[in-house]
Amino acid sequence: FGERHSYVLNPPNQYEIFWGENLSAEKVFHVSPFFNVEGNYLFRFMRQLNNSSAPRQVSRIEYFEKGVQVLMTSVSGTEFPLDWKSKFKAIASFPFLTFGVITKIHWQALKLWLKGAHFYKKPKPPSIQIT
Repeated sequence: FGERHSYVLNPPNQYEIFWGENLSAEKVFHVSPFFNVEGNYLFRFMRQLNNSSAPRQVSRIEYFEKGVQVLMTSVSGTEFPLDWKSKFKAIASFPFLTFGVITKIHWQALKLWLKGAHFYKKPKPPSIQIT
């Protein structure tokens, strides 16, 4: 919808973020019509090392409303060198990836709507883009 918001995460030690550390932020941006703008996020960034392939990054977000976890999601990927071949492959696959993600988001939204999930209207976005 042409909007974005960034959450700047401050580690407890105020110096650096370590792999596997839990970081939290208050929810201030409307993301889904099935969740109100309230509650908080718990972020965790992990790096999985194994002997057979390149390191794998995992970013996990848990969403809580009134202290109850209502959603957990993650995105992961394997590290690879950023050369011309990998750049071309990423650019060539981008349209298909975008279409697939949009299709899956709408399919899941339809299933939630058919199950009677509460629908929240989109509120006015926050006045600042960084929290």
